[in-house]
Amino acid sequence: MKIGFTGTREGMTKAQSIQIRQLLEYFMQQGFTEAHDGVCIGSDIDFHNLAMVQGYKTVGHPGLNKSGKRLTRDKAIYDIMLPKKPFIQRNHRIVDICDILIATPRSYEEELRSGTWATTRYARKTGKPTFIVFPGGIVKSALQFFDTK
Repeated sequence: MKIGFTGTREGMTKAQSIQIRQLLEYFMQQGFTEAHDGVCIGSDIDFHNLAMVQGYKTVGHPGLNKSGKRLTRDKAIYDIMLPKKPFIQRNHRIVDICDILIATPRSYEEELRSGTWATTRYARKTGKPTFIVFPGGIVKSALQFFDTK
């Protein structure tokens, strides 16, 4: 089974990192074997490293960057590297391919101009089980988060 991931370019907080490590351990015990991320700077690096250490097969979904900003990692080592796609298509592909999605947003509040939150909303819309790990380490399902708004 496959875990998809989306997170902030700012990187995970220490509390998020601890929770992600625990979630990866738990999901491996449940039969998950692949970890998919967007090959970006920040939280994707953190997630990728934690997944590699735990023995997951890693799959990279790089984004197609038109802005010239360096958002993706050029020399990242993945078991499988998929072709580049525009960021929205790339994020939808991660959600569509995976059995669950884990998100590490930079804030406790939903943001409209955020790829992490947009990916989380898409996962919810498609019915994909989604776990949001907030900066303080609290974990909520997307259903808990969005249904209480």
